Amino acid sequence: MLRSARLVDKMGAMTVTESAKFLDRDTTDHTTRERSDLSSVGACSRSFEALVAPRSSATAWPAGDVVGLEHEYRVFVGARAVDFRTVVHHLDLGRPRLDPADPNAYRLASGAALTADDEEAEIALAPSFVRPGCGYRLASTARSERRALERRLADGAHLEGYSTHLSVAVRPSSSAVIAKLYARSFSAAMMLLMDSACSPGLLVRPRPSRLELGGEFVDGDRLVVAAIFAVGSIRACQRRLEGGVAAVSFPGRLVVDVQRDDQRYGWFVSRSAFATDLYLAGREAALRPQRGSPITAQAHLERCWAAARATLVEDVDETELALVDRVVRSDEPLPAPTPAIERRSLSRLDTTRVTDDEPARAFGSAVRAQARPGYDLAPVMLTWDRAVFVLSAPRRDRLAFASVPAPLLMSFFSQLDGGALDETILSYLALSPRGRLLRRATATARPGLYDRLAPRAWLLVPEKAPRPVRRGGKRTVSGAIGRGWRFTAGFVTGVRG
Repeated sequence: MLRSARLVDKMGAMTVTESAKFLDRDTTDHTTRERSDLSSVGACSRSFEALVAPRSSATAWPAGDVVGLEHEYRVFVGARAVDFRTVVHHLDLGRPRLDPADPNAYRLASGAALTADDEEAEIALAPSFVRPGCGYRLASTARSERRALERRLADGAHLEGYSTHLSVAVRPSSSAVIAKLYARSFSAAMMLLMDSACSPGLLVRPRPSRLELGGEFVDGDRLVVAAIFAVGSIRACQRRLEGGVAAVSFPGRLVVDVQRDDQRYGWFVSRSAFATDLYLAGREAALRPQRGSPITAQAHLERCWAAARATLVEDVDETELALVDRVVRSDEPLPAPTPAIERRSLSRLDTTRVTDDEPARAFGSAVRAQARPGYDLAPVMLTWDRAVFVLSAPRRDRLAFASVPAPLLMSFFSQLDGGALDETILSYLALSPRGRLLRRATATARPGLYDRLAPRAWLLVPEKAPRPVRRGGKRTVSGAIGRGWRFTAGFVTGVRG
């Protein structure tokens, strides 16, 4: 086994703090006070950055041009629900503990991540570029990952869909503003397209560098529609804030009772947030704009889709646009009468439209330990935004770390596989460690080489904590999404199979 692979396996049995202490000890023992080598060490890191990130390369996911998906499932053996936390570590999965915020997460060779979110299984796909066929690719990959998980489970076990979380890349500085605008302009339309008649509502969460929308479990063509609309509507909000969408073509803001999300920082829009039960009335629901006369939910849906569609025509397959067109203009009831939780209710999918996915390949490559001429490489951290690899030179008993922004993983592996990085990395490993410490999230925004790695949690961008609900105030039911809560005749009920 590669030395770096053995190192990662040893780290996997430790806590994050213990891992950092182990790595610090392994590198600090070799540190010297030779100041003459410092400039050469810095030159190696700058050379690494120049090779991985040419001047035209973006080190952050481009706003509105990247989409991600998380699917949650309940796990059953027969009629008995199983806590996936008791199962996930016994399935012989991929690389564990690459996400310091999630000790249950495994990064798979496909590039996806599998974890336990409370009692449910969660599959998170690698970020995907918005290109023709991206919606079909997302739905096809999600279905493949579901089937792969079902094959790993014991005989008699099966999955039921629980929730869907779609993420679209946005500028970090504008994510909260976009979330508030989205909740008051596009949420009703998204809820009609994504949810079912027994769903609780929609989560709108500003996350670091992305906006997350959480709702009912959807699959197949229903997932394609939800994903395409999510990308287009979030793009429209971004462009509206930048002045690129005229007010006349932007859907009017509605009167909405937006509640705080009590699980994460963000907002929850319930089915009754529009002074009527949106899911009972469906397309005919009467919505109140902040300005002007009431309009039907159908009219508002058409306005929202027109604004979203205008941002997509150059980047999305015409078949995907036509699919959303049909759903928006058809006479079929919205939201869907029932959620697509079971395999027999999975919606159809046109797999002939599926296209290649470079980020998924890069994330899959990042999971594997590799032997290069004179050194080994293995991952120690991999998230939506950043990756860190441990580099080892067995002959010198020397360790180093390479930080790579996740959007540059494709460039990194292209250069690595072609041998362009070998000289720079070998030169760095040949120098005595100078104590270069990777310890801040801001440092991971650029490629670089380091001697030591701080606790990996320090490299995560801090997220705002959910705001506490005031005593006597309204409590949200955002936890219902992902907990199997269903609305029946206006009441929230817990459903367990």
